[in-house]
Amino acid sequence: MEDKQANKRPFPFHFVLMGIGGLLIIAMLAVGAVVNSPRPPPTPTSKVLPLVERISVEKAYQAFQNQQVVFLDVRDLLSYEASHIEGAVHIPLNQVAERLTELHPGSWIITYCT
Repeated sequence: MEDKQANKRPFPFHFVLMGIGGLLIIAMLAVGAVVNSPRPPPTPTSKVLPLVERISVEKAYQAFQNQQVVFLDVRDLLSYEASHIEGAVHIPLNQVAERLTELHPGSWIITYCT
């Protein structure tokens, strides 16, 4: 009987505690990364920009069919290259102020970002 107790190893509590501590540290880092990750600014709504006219998809499509509108894609280049409205002008949102002269001042311009 004494021989069995001599071969019995003690439970490695210190390794268990180290493992739990490591998992807690990883969980805290993950939560911190999610909480502190940059968020895109909220999409302006009619409450924020009341002077910006909102139109339906049907009205925009009709204007497109009649060649009465210029679609302005203000997304980043990768999003634009992935898919965009045929014939749309691409000017990323952060460049619109500097590149407004590229658009005809009398044109009906519909911006989109989705």
